[in-house]
Amino acid sequence: MQSNEAQKFDHNENQQTSQIEESIPESARHALVTLLKHGVILATQKKILFENVRVHQVLITTRLNELYLKLVLDERAGIAYIEQQTQEDQYDEDDEIVQLISPRMLSLYDSYLLLILRKFYQERQVLGEDTVMIDFERIELAMRPFLKLSQSQSIDQRKLRGVVQQFQTRKLLINIRGEENRFEISPIIRYVVDVTTLENLLIQYQKLLSGDVSQQQSDLDNSADLDQGNEYDVE
Repeated sequence: MQSNEAQKFDHNENQQTSQIEESIPESARHALVTLLKHGVILATQKKILFENVRVHQVLITTRLNELYLKLVLDERAGIAYIEQQTQEDQYDEDDEIVQLISPRMLSLYDSYLLLILRKFYQERQVLGEDTVMIDFERIELAMRPFLKLSQSQSIDQRKLRGVVQQFQTRKLLINIRGEENRFEISPIIRYVVDVTTLENLLIQYQKLLSGDVSQQQSDLDNSADLDQGNEYDVE
């Protein structure tokens, strides 16, 4: 037989659980958990989940705010993803931000591949393509100028495929069923590297390729602090 205190605790716990369940519909919970787990939802990949985010946008935003996260929803592009809040996002400047998503520096090799993909994506978008495809051969060809920076005489296909695989895991590249060496560039790449950042980094790489590598490396590293803390895994 439970004591009065134990019964009171069970009652409060059941009441809180009931309130949570009532305030968050199942469809919203599913979308929220997916965002927390994978970081991003694309309408082209999971139409129902994306629609749930759209319908429950206010509720999901509120829950994310409680975790110092914010929802970014681009209905036109069909993208929903989460970002770490900054101090500017806080109503009270004295509030301390607890970071769940930390930015991480990319290696030179990884950042160069990211810029190749972003630049190609930008070029194809200008031509009016909504879905941008790229094959491994084109990636390999575009990486050749990087040889001057890595002091290598040939493309290390194993290394390149390994980095491409990491980009697939992060869903910056999306597998195309039945085509091992062909990929879709995920539209989330637009938010990882915006156009201004892309242009600035390309200028830095041109300096690296044509000038003093050691002199320009520091500038490039400072510019390449891209928001890769959340390894977007599209659901």
